[in-house]
Amino acid sequence: MKGGLFFAYLGEYIKAEEAHLKSIQLDSNYLEAWLYLAQFYQELADYSKALECIDQVLQVDNRVWKAYHFRGFVFHGLGEHRSPFELLIETENFDGHIHLGTLLSVGVSLKAITRKGLTPLPYAAQGSQLDLVKYLVKKGANVRATTKAGVYGFCLSTSS
Repeated sequence: MKGGLFFAYLGEYIKAEEAHLKSIQLDSNYLEAWLYLAQFYQELADYSKALECIDQVLQVDNRVWKAYHFRGFVFHGLGEHRSPFELLIETENFDGHIHLGTLLSVGVSLKAITRKGLTPLPYAAQGSQLDLVKYLVKKGANVRATTKAGVYGFCLSTSS
């Protein structure tokens, strides 16, 4: 894997790709190698290959925050500027539980809104994550934010 980084730095992209692929061939669950290969493809603007590598990482472990981070870069390169928060929810088959580190690492804004009009706060409350709710409120999350239907999102999360 380090050989792949070195070759990429030197501009020897074929050798870099071969080195990354060799690492993965030796251990298909070597998540760092998959991530380096995803980054490599993203830098070469080969977004479909980058997404394939990221998907491999998430199939092995869907808690790898770097995979979501790189996915954001890839989507940005493709011109898809959807909310990182919404992508996080969709890709994790959201069950009401947000990992604070993951949330912050993908650069989620307290004002991020899903298509349903919800912000991170109701999702944290729905997952019974009191520490995260307190943190979000302390950082200025709007407890009065409403959905597109005019319902308070925070109320929706606590009613289920």
